[in-house]
Amino acid sequence: MSDVLISVIVPAYNVEDKIKRCLDGLVNQTFEKYEIIIVDDGSIDKTETLCKEFEKKSDKVRYIRKDNGGVSSARNLGISIANGEYIVFVDSDDYVSKDLCKGMYTAAKKCNADLVVASYYTDYNHNIKKHECCKEFCAAGITGMKEQFNWIYKDCFLNSPWNKLFKKSLISEEYRMDMHYFEDYYFNASFLEQCAKIVFIKEAYYYYVEDSQASLTKNFKEQTFDWIVLIYKKQIDSLLPYLNEDARQLFDASLIYGLYNTTQKCVYAKGKAAIKYIIKWRNLEIVSDVFENEDLRVMSRRCYSRQIEFGAYLFKYRFYRTIYLFFELKKRINPLIQILKNKYRNNSGVS
Repeated sequence: MSDVLISVIVPAYNVEDKIKRCLDGLVNQTFEKYEIIIVDDGSIDKTETLCKEFEKKSDKVRYIRKDNGGVSSARNLGISIANGEYIVFVDSDDYVSKDLCKGMYTAAKKCNADLVVASYYTDYNHNIKKHECCKEFCAAGITGMKEQFNWIYKDCFLNSPWNKLFKKSLISEEYRMDMHYFEDYYFNASFLEQCAKIVFIKEAYYYYVEDSQASLTKNFKEQTFDWIVLIYKKQIDSLLPYLNEDARQLFDASLIYGLYNTTQKCVYAKGKAAIKYIIKWRNLEIVSDVFENEDLRVMSRRCYSRQIEFGAYLFKYRFYRTIYLFFELKKRINPLIQILKNKYRNNSGVS
């Protein structure tokens, strides 16, 4: 398959109720020279049967089955067997426009780009919202993003693997197998270091399906904040040297946001036992150094919200019991707030 220009890699695990919509959009692309690599990570439902049906119907589809090892191992296997000049990642519970490959490839060639970053849609209970790049431009590496980095970072355009097209020859690091969260962003940060040109486009081809049933309790893992610290260090080492010093404020605020968010999940999952984790995380040297910044509360509010500003104040002065009680209160009232939000979304069509 030497004429393949784009390899679309689809990790799949127990998605029998979602994979058909995903593959329907992929096999009907308005682009000819591409392949679809489905890497089944040991599914135990009907995912294998459904994928093999698509493989029989379309010569674009290659189905690979492996023992369960996580999404990173599935993506790494897909990269290793891909024939394309470029790589696109699609999650099996999401779906895409038929113009995905054509649009991304055209943008890459127009700018001679190593990485294409597109706008995207979110789908929450069938309410669709577009997240658009504020500006369409071609950047000369990370340094070329300097003036636009604030909105690029705050709007999370660098976080995910799926609204992007990667030049395969520049992929120098695999997805980390020891990270269960944020491995996408770590991979992207490593790839950015290799890029001579990066293009941002306003067109959107990808539909990210938000999980309305997601549970903060189920999502907590004790290593989560360790991974957040790894991401923070990666940003400081790999991105900051190419950017304005203002970017450090964004990175510092993201570390505090990560501390806030992880603490919330920990309290929801472990109750009062969460206090020992809160103390451990707050006393890490790298966290203490960030809290030395006197403008941290203002910075946290500017980057995120007043809730984060309040959380930053509690963490800065080590009000551990108050932190625990704050998140316990949130745990009690958030279900009611979520019900009201869902009711508003469903009645108004607002996403």
